Amino acid sequence: MVFSAFLLPALVTVVVALPAFEPGTWKPAGPGDSRAPCPLLNTLANHNLINHNGKNISFAHLNETLGNVVGMEAPLRNAILAGPIQKLGDTFDLHDVALHGDFEHDASLVHDDVATGKQYAPVTVNQTKVVIFKSFSANGKVFTAHDIAAARVSIESDYSSLSDNAVSAGVGEPALVTLAFGSKKDESWVIPVESMLTLLGKERLPNGFVTHDFGLEDLGGLTAEITNDMQAIRAAR
Repeated sequence: MVFSAFLLPALVTVVVALPAFEPGTWKPAGPGDSRAPCPLLNTLANHNLINHNGKNISFAHLNETLGNVVGMEAPLRNAILAGPIQKLGDTFDLHDVALHGDFEHDASLVHDDVATGKQYAPVTVNQTKVVIFKSFSANGKVFTAHDIAAARVSIESDYSSLSDNAVSAGVGEPALVTLAFGSKKDESWVIPVESMLTLLGKERLPNGFVTHDFGLEDLGGLTAEITNDMQAIRAAR
């Protein structure tokens, strides 16, 4: 996934009663449609919340959608859209962000790395990786920050080195998904396993999803929690 690579590392939740999204509004990508190695962007396209064909997407429309649908507060989405994605111009196709480096990165939770000699990474979800990620939920019901940290430690252990972008985005991306589609429990964010895997594995909004606002402070807090848990897991080995 690439989405938080636009923001991280740059580094209160108010619930807004907006209508739940109906699952029937979803349609997968068809022949000729453009998609990214980013489940969140692909999900928005699959629900026609941005252009379903994934092409000629304006930053103004994406900014509005990130606020009205995903629930990102203005400072967070403005920071994301002020990042490397600006290089793409006023509009972009989803596949543009499959370019390895500024956008796409190695060690994704559910996508394969870019192949040797290629510039663009695969955009299809690796369902084997989805199953492996699911196994890191300690109780099989929700993902906690510690569960996500354990998954990240496991994935990153397969690499002798990773770019700063891969490390920061690897933490920031599941944090964004957790904030958008999860909830706070005992002062810590959790997300139902079904919601996480519906978004990451099927690239669709979880059934009954209702938008709630979250911002930079929430993202900074959750990424710090995941990072600290990763350090503790490694230290205990």
